Amino acid sequence: MDHQTVEMYERHLEENLGELSRGCRKGVYRPQAIRRVWIPKPGSLEKRPVGIPTVRDRVVEGALRHVLEPIFEREFAEHSYGFRPIGAARTPCAGWSSC
Repeated sequence: MDHQTVEMYERHLEENLGELSRGCRKGVYRPQAIRRVWIPKPGSLEKRPVGIPTVRDRVVEGALRHVLEPIFEREFAEHSYGFRPIGAARTPCAGWSSC
């Protein structure tokens, strides 16, 4: 966990992106530890864990998604909706009162 904000990363954007790109190309990039935060569950006293990646790791995740999503999107069945850019898991229920 580097405690770096998006604004801090952007101040040296070209340098940061260059370093990140070199690390990925050389095969030495390693994601950093995820910061674990516990947030309250609505209507409950319980809390649930949420993992927050570093800014640098979110940049890599976005770049990978940009490359991989179009490749795998073609393979999904039309009726598959969860975790896809075309809609959420509730999309097939749109207009249904029973969902």
